[in-house]
Amino acid sequence: MFSILSIVFVYLPLSIALYLVYYQWTLGYKFRKTSQADPSLPETLPGQTVFGLLYGMASKLVLYVVGIKDKKHQIDNARSAYQKYGSQTGLYLVPFPLRPAVAVCGPEAAKQVFSNWKLFPKMPIVGDKRTILSKFMGENVVFTDGETWKRMRMMMNPSFRNIERFGAIFAEKSKLCLERLNKTENLSQPFKAHPWMMRMTVDILGSCVFDFDFDSLVDNTWDKYLNSYHYLMSCLVDPLRQLVPATNTWPLEKNRKIDSAIADLDELVYKVIQETKDKKAKGIASQSLLSVMLDAVDEESNTKMTDKELRDNIIVFFIAGLYFFLIEFFHVLFYLLFYRS
Repeated sequence: MFSILSIVFVYLPLSIALYLVYYQWTLGYKFRKTSQADPSLPETLPGQTVFGLLYGMASKLVLYVVGIKDKKHQIDNARSAYQKYGSQTGLYLVPFPLRPAVAVCGPEAAKQVFSNWKLFPKMPIVGDKRTILSKFMGENVVFTDGETWKRMRMMMNPSFRNIERFGAIFAEKSKLCLERLNKTENLSQPFKAHPWMMRMTVDILGSCVFDFDFDSLVDNTWDKYLNSYHYLMSCLVDPLRQLVPATNTWPLEKNRKIDSAIADLDELVYKVIQETKDKKAKGIASQSLLSVMLDAVDEESNTKMTDKELRDNIIVFFIAGLYFFLIEFFHVLFYLLFYRS
């Protein structure tokens, strides 16, 4: 007889995996047959390989299966999008990895997508409010869709104008980083560059995003908050918590640590929001993204962003900026090392 444990941990997951393989394969097959009969679509679409099939299934298991019933809807949107805009702007279909996606080439195509956001709905990123991703980052311009996304996006447009205003901050922190390296590291010997690049990036983003200087290149006063951030980022890749969001509500020590880390970041972000409001009330000017977002008003509802909306968007900007700039700084180091001329 089958034991309960073998059913729960072996046969049930295996059955789910086989069902996902069947579902993904039949959906891809139906799309390929339809697309081949549609002259407005590309003449050929790559067939799904066994590796692609397994990769798509594994990625869904790791990232939590969300919106599975919406896949045919997404295919229909992809087809209609290509039919309407493909010949003019360069939108075309590609399978990614097991179902088609709309590839966007060039600024004109991107403009079409953003101007017709109802025709191009986002894939759901957060499927369950109990996930760490949802609790940590909330509802921001990256995760939302529809009218909510439109409202946030329009209010944030002024924040990304005149980006060159942050050039002085980049120069100042880069110079400080070099000074600290010369004082604390033996530059004639190999040393770990990542911690220095991370601290410099944190200081730059703190000043640019919410006009707050962590000064982490000089001391570790604010390391409590940075440690909380790094801990939460490490928890985001836990596949069990993504697959079974209910585990995030269980009375576990790790869940208490996660809630404590989120509370630490909330404390910092809400404090900075209030301080920025106080500076504005006193007439102290600031060019940070937060300061510009505080002034933004939705034209339709004549309302400003709530503190919660500000908090959620600040965090997602900080995360996106941190890894983007960190990667770019390492690119700069690479080229300076190998192409000094």
